[in-house]
Amino acid sequence: MSRAAARLAWLGLFGALATAPPATGPSATAALPGPPSAPSVEVLVLTRFHPRAATLDGPRTLRLAADGDQLRVDGREVPVPLELARARWTVTLPDGTGRAYDAALRAAADDGELRLVAALDMEDYVGRAVAAETLPGTPPAALEALAIVARSFALAPGPRHREAPLCDLAHCQALTPAADAGHAAAARHAARATRGRVLRLPSGEPARAVFHAGCGGGTAEPRAVFGGAERTGARPAGDPECAADAWSERLSVAEVEAAAGAVLGVERPVPIGRLALEHDPDGRVRRLVDTATGRWAAGDAFARALDRARDWSVVKSARFDWKVAGDAVRIEGRGHGHGVGLCQRGAARRARRGDPAAVILEHYFAARVPRATSPASRTPAPAGSAAPPRPAPSPTA
Repeated sequence: MSRAAARLAWLGLFGALATAPPATGPSATAALPGPPSAPSVEVLVLTRFHPRAATLDGPRTLRLAADGDQLRVDGREVPVPLELARARWTVTLPDGTGRAYDAALRAAADDGELRLVAALDMEDYVGRAVAAETLPGTPPAALEALAIVARSFALAPGPRHREAPLCDLAHCQALTPAADAGHAAAARHAARATRGRVLRLPSGEPARAVFHAGCGGGTAEPRAVFGGAERTGARPAGDPECAADAWSERLSVAEVEAAAGAVLGVERPVPIGRLALEHDPDGRVRRLVDTATGRWAAGDAFARALDRARDWSVVKSARFDWKVAGDAVRIEGRGHGHGVGLCQRGAARRARRGDPAAVILEHYFAARVPRATSPASRTPAPAGSAAPPRPAPSPTA
């Protein structure tokens, strides 16, 4: 036993975390099904709350606190990271926020903030993500398609966070607890029905597959949105029924200029008269350009900067144009989210007309997907209403 382990023996809870095996390699298309999923996946949890303290209830109750980079348990300094064996753990923050995990836990402190990592069973993780990213009533086939995408993203290689491969925020995949028990059960069923199935690149590696709430008429070419090497396995695909998903918003010139300055990497607002939007043929902003300096930023990044100016869910996608009138900017657009990969609204419509998960995925990803379903997927799914997927996108990228 190591010296650190010996110092933790008083807890009686020292354990090892099981991590998903790393994958490595390049880009482009996909295939389904795949080999069995990794047994667990590490997720940085409760990050949005920036916790400084937490109470853990499991085989025993522990009170954790961050003191700079030092971790304290029940008031005593302990080595970091603190590793706790797999069990049913409930983590409660001082404001009453609580989450329950069947997982091994790892805890550390960083600049006065607790960093908590849960090693979740892969299918538990997938079921949680599907429940968090959809609304009750989403058809079973659409839930299954999203389960395959979520599992693929979780297993795909690539750096995301220092402490763990994933976090529980939407830019990885949200793990917000489902308020509806029936919907949570339907999401778990989707995970079980697709167990081990992933989208794969030609190299055999899992695709860094992504999804969004609504494409606005057609999904985007991945490199046009994200740049760099193509690892999503996605392809542009038409969804004409999504074209009606229009929105508009009014921002001040000052808000737009400040957002432009932030995304262009300058320390001050950029006058709106110098800003130009370069659009792709489908109407998405490909680049924001400062015509005076030649500086530019990706359209998706600019859309998010504008959205951040109004605390989110206002500028819903980069598929927009604008009109300046005095000190106001009228922004009109379509779609919700980055537009790459699985369109949740389109997937739900296809599921309602009878398409299975494999056919839905074939539409949005550059792959031939086997049509046959596994025995698990023929088990009746829990009933739901027929509500569309929720409008809030996951900015997974």
